[in-house]
Amino acid sequence: MEERSTVDLRKFNAFLKKNKGVDFKSVDLLNNTITDGFIWNYSEEEKNIMLNHLRGYQRLLKVLPENYEGLDVDKTAKELLKIGIHSAVQIADMGKKEFIRKVKKIVKKNEELPLTIFKRAEGIKKILVLKYVDHIQKSEPHTNAKGLHI
Repeated sequence: MEERSTVDLRKFNAFLKKNKGVDFKSVDLLNNTITDGFIWNYSEEEKNIMLNHLRGYQRLLKVLPENYEGLDVDKTAKELLKIGIHSAVQIADMGKKEFIRKVKKIVKKNEELPLTIFKRAEGIKKILVLKYVDHIQKSEPHTNAKGLHI
């Protein structure tokens, strides 16, 4: 698994503030034409690190429930990044008990929220695995044979 640097929330928030017109939940962070349009003010190395943090932030925004009472999705996503959590797959892979233990301080009084996040992460991981298997199966030589398109 790739090593991730620690998120400096001060720098991260400053970047988000400079780019406040961007919807980071939906913007295509793999499209260089789009990301080159962001206000960076960083070296190329720092830009790549920040871009990795942004991708993790985006994944977390998609995992966290939007209409959960008392949940500040933006703040929670940043706090999860700060402790090294960056995706649904990572959450699902660490297991329910470990995830709940790691996020207790972030969610404080809300005992149901970690389980809700974990279940959403498991669901997202299952969807990703099914999409991956489908992609692999569709690229097998026998599925591209004449007359066998599925």
